[in-house]
Amino acid sequence: PLKLAFILAKRKLSKKYSNNQIIELGYRLLTNLYSSKSLGIYDVSTMEAKKHEISEEYKKHEITEEYKKELEAELDNLNNVLIPANVQALQDARSQGDLSENADYDAARNEQARLNGRLNEIKEILKNSVILELDKSDKVQNGKFIKIQYTGPKGEVTEQYQIVGSVEADIFNHKLSNESPFGKALIGHKKNETVKVKITSGTTVSVKILSVSNKAE
Repeated sequence: PLKLAFILAKRKLSKKYSNNQIIELGYRLLTNLYSSKSLGIYDVSTMEAKKHEISEEYKKHEITEEYKKELEAELDNLNNVLIPANVQALQDARSQGDLSENADYDAARNEQARLNGRLNEIKEILKNSVILELDKSDKVQNGKFIKIQYTGPKGEVTEQYQIVGSVEADIFNHKLSNESPFGKALIGHKKNETVKVKITSGTTVSVKILSVSNKAE
């Protein structure tokens, strides 16, 4: 019932309210409807669990326009280059006869599973994603480029990162997840503020935000 209520509410309210607001409205409505013990349909804990379950199901990934284009290019390469090549490799391996001890066939099958897995992953991300819209503020938020300074084991360190959602995070390319210790701590703070960040080792690091911008410096 909660899922149905959400779907019906979404159709009428999606232009005015966000998904989270619609979920909250649907939850409150059904909590009132099912508050009577005589109905015996949901208790509060079950309602909370259902609310969380549906919130996660309809949760959208926030991604940058650049990342969307990267995914679309990868999807195109998978569909038009890599997967057709793998199909040919499978055909060639089958033509060799006995498949029971055919290393080429096994390798091609493994590659097929990997390619299809990645294909489905990209489709799922694109289907359940929204493009980040950046404002002109100097507040740290998803999509913003930040330059930070802190003291590491080898002295003072200055680094630049882009704050992104976990699905887009890539620390080797300076894309910092908003769910990482640094990301969580810095979100909402502004240029020139110093933030205490507790890292995974348990150590607390003082991080100064040197700049916040919409483009890499």
